[in-house]
Amino acid sequence: KFDARLTSEWISYNVRIGSAGQSISPTYGKCDWTAPEGRAPDEEMKLRFFITLIAGYRYGFATEITQGDYKSNVLGKINQVVRNEPFNLDSDLIPTEMARCKTWYNNQEFQTLIAALDVFWCKFPDSKGVKLRVCTLNSRFRDCSSISELRHLSQISARKIGDILQCVFSVRVRDEIEAIGKEGEEFEKEDSYFPYMRGMRLSKRSPYSSTENVHLHNWISTFSALLESERSFNARVVSESGLVMSLNLAIFAAYAFIKYANPQIVFGSQDSAEAARTIATADDGDSTREFTTDPASPLLINCLL
Repeated sequence: KFDARLTSEWISYNVRIGSAGQSISPTYGKCDWTAPEGRAPDEEMKLRFFITLIAGYRYGFATEITQGDYKSNVLGKINQVVRNEPFNLDSDLIPTEMARCKTWYNNQEFQTLIAALDVFWCKFPDSKGVKLRVCTLNSRFRDCSSISELRHLSQISARKIGDILQCVFSVRVRDEIEAIGKEGEEFEKEDSYFPYMRGMRLSKRSPYSSTENVHLHNWISTFSALLESERSFNARVVSESGLVMSLNLAIFAAYAFIKYANPQIVFGSQDSAEAARTIATADDGDSTREFTTDPASPLLINCLL
């Protein structure tokens, strides 16, 4: 059983999930096990079965959406977690083992359980079993790829989303961003159940999916790939509608983004200036050396620009 105690009230979309001091859990406290072969499973067998189920959810969907070695990499990361503390499985999970449970993965009740586990581990990152989130993390922002892609681009570029959107030169991409950015959504609320609307069956169709925002998806995937994101290298082309235009504008934006950095003054105070001066005088080299700079140097020109 996984449980944790709230230190403050937990509210999402005006729904009180729990009150301060309340113990909360994503799972039911009692589970009845059957032993068709006449031998009741021990605790180690129960743990392995549970991990196999949730690991298969992550691995199963990875095989459907990605080509190449991605699915084997996913399984490798899962096994790296489950064969160490606190789980210590005696052997690695293998694809055939998880394939026995594949009928579970499209079961709506099971998908709701996966979403509940993930939102719980996100809310309580120090709770028991949190390392198993490697098996459930794909339920977060499921069918909300437009949101997760924007966040991903922000992370790899080390820029705020608002700064990145200044590089959007496509009217179609702009329109899709405005449509998904309506007021009232809990995009920035980390403990919101917004990212789990599909998994928890709160919405039949997500307006934030890549299929609903094909221009934004193509633009971000190209932009991120040019920033050397491995995840974006494996992105699907969900539609060829306006593909060439989105690609060209993403290339143009990424070129400007990479080539013209925005320098900022980091030694702006008296104390930091003194510290910089001290470091400079500690140079082992000859401090009297003269440096010459070619005024036509591309580096100098780019810095001046």
